[in-house]
Amino acid sequence: FYGFTSLKLVHLEGNLLKQLHSDTFVTLWYFEVFRTSAIKHIYLSDNFLTSLPQDIFSYMSELESLYLHGNPWTCDCALKWFAKWAERHSDVVKCKKGKEATDALQCPLCTNPR
Repeated sequence: FYGFTSLKLVHLEGNLLKQLHSDTFVTLWYFEVFRTSAIKHIYLSDNFLTSLPQDIFSYMSELESLYLHGNPWTCDCALKWFAKWAERHSDVVKCKKGKEATDALQCPLCTNPR
């Protein structure tokens, strides 16, 4: 999404996605060092994602909602970082119908990776 500096919403729900690059949501680069994104809402539910790159959300200071339910997550050490990130950003990680991530039945994310 590079160059789309006004992009606020990315809706990729149900698109059969299997993986994402760590720079997928970068909308602007500064001298190939500093990257940023103005995206506020990301819908990645109901795809085939099993993992996420560790720094995929690290430059997204404006992120308000992230929907990830309905993916076959592989809850191993590769996603351990996400459990910590989701805990720190519990107001951002959403589930079906806007419920908070604390409802495990609505939002089966990796809270305790192996």
